[in-house]
Amino acid sequence: MSLTALEVKNISCPDDKKQIKKHDANGLFLIVKNNQSKLWRMRFKYATKHQELALGKYPTITLHEARKMVDEARILLAKGVNPSEEKRERKRAVNVGDRAFKIVAMKWWEQQKDSWAEDHAKRTKRWILEDSKSIGELAIDQIDAGHITELMLNIEASGTPKKCPVILSIINRIFGYALAHRLTRTNPAQGLPLSDIIKPLPKVKHMPAIVKPEETGKAHK
Repeated sequence: MSLTALEVKNISCPDDKKQIKKHDANGLFLIVKNNQSKLWRMRFKYATKHQELALGKYPTITLHEARKMVDEARILLAKGVNPSEEKRERKRAVNVGDRAFKIVAMKWWEQQKDSWAEDHAKRTKRWILEDSKSIGELAIDQIDAGHITELMLNIEASGTPKKCPVILSIINRIFGYALAHRLTRTNPAQGLPLSDIIKPLPKVKHMPAIVKPEETGKAHK
């Protein structure tokens, strides 16, 4: 039997129990704890497994609002989307903050710059802030191999493919820093087959060495 707004308002947990559950419909239920806090949950099945989605606390979330949230979650399920994962993705998108790639990258740069020549430090900063701009605003734990592959292809298309291996190496090191500081659990740059992503770089042509003294004069004529 479905809950009513009045029932939700008046229900309480018996003193001899830690919590009770009151079910509504479509997987929606209310947890009532012995401290009288009330929490909305939705039980659903995804990929053959039963899961629960936290919907919020009553009375901040009313019965009507909780039912509306359940309807939205059921629409996602019908599309093959896990509503719990979708909620986490939205939360990450809002709270990127200090986990943005460019923020993490610049913390790594600040840590490393004193060990580099001034020119190299400036180049590296430019590679991070300008050449890698397309991933700069993304949370570092949301960047995957596809993002980095697209970045490499964009750099190649801009006419500077020689930058690709250098920038990929820098991104790899930045992810190493992020792993060490528990900002991500993976490093999508590690082992990325650059030779399979961009066209082969032109080979450097070396002039033959001058081995006979008499040839030295000819080379300067």
